[in-house]
Amino acid sequence: IKLKDGVHPDWEKALPNESQLVHVKVKEEIEKIIASGIIKVVEELEWISLM
Repeated sequence: IKLKDGVHPDWEKALPNESQLVHVKVKEEIEKIIASGIIKVVEELEWISLM
């Protein structure tokens, strides 16, 4: 029981940080995908306007 009590608070502290880190990484990936999508659309529009 003593070991469990010692470990438990650390786990509770670690879990939110872990999920926040994952959330930030997912957000960055989504932003990259959106940004590259916007760049593609802009390039296509420029290409069409040149023709």
